Amino acid sequence: MGYELVDQVLEPWSSAHKLQVSSEYKNEPVRSIQMVGLKHSRVQIWVDPISPTGIVSVHLWDYHSRRKEFSGRLVDLKTLLDEAYQLATGLLDQPKRNR
Repeated sequence: MGYELVDQVLEPWSSAHKLQVSSEYKNEPVRSIQMVGLKHSRVQIWVDPISPTGIVSVHLWDYHSRRKEFSGRLVDLKTLLDEAYQLATGLLDQPKRNR
């Protein structure tokens, strides 16, 4: 499956949060968001295409050691994105030495 159904949720969600979604990386389709905090800390959130079993996964990492995956059904995608966003903003607010 592609990103068509994911985009129906991701586009309004990212717009509401004033986030830009990258849709291509190295000529491959992706759905990726980079967030930058104070002192240039960064967090990436990306969404996988829906799996053949109907599961969608949202990933988060801080470009260092912290990673988290949120998975569920497409109907849960907004909640998964909200959970990833909440964690991401918390990571961006932390001083770098505490990561």
